[in-house]
Amino acid sequence: KQWYQRRVAITAGHEAELRSKKDVIADLRKQITDLEAKTIADLPQDAQQTIQTFQVRLVTLEQEVESKDELKNKLELSIELERTRATSLQEDVHRLNQSLADMDVKLSDVKKEKSTDCDSALIPLL
Repeated sequence: KQWYQRRVAITAGHEAELRSKKDVIADLRKQITDLEAKTIADLPQDAQQTIQTFQVRLVTLEQEVESKDELKNKLELSIELERTRATSLQEDVHRLNQSLADMDVKLSDVKKEKSTDCDSALIPLL
């Protein structure tokens, strides 16, 4: 029980530390964003437009990468699904082949039995 309580306390301490670090990171990001905005505002108009153009391009490229990553994930899922289907079909084919082999054995047995019956029926006639 003490071990569990100590573990919970350690976990709570880690979570508090993590929250604190996330808050610091968020604050730094805000400061950077504010500094960037101020610095950009002090630039000439054409430089501001160039920066804005590059920012739009960056967002577009990020979206393309995300889209391609999503497509890759979908393709990987499709491939895995097809592999599963192929395995299932192979198992079905194996079961059907086994059934056919069993039926072939039964048919051979029936043919032998009928052949023996026919031979037995013909012997008295000779």
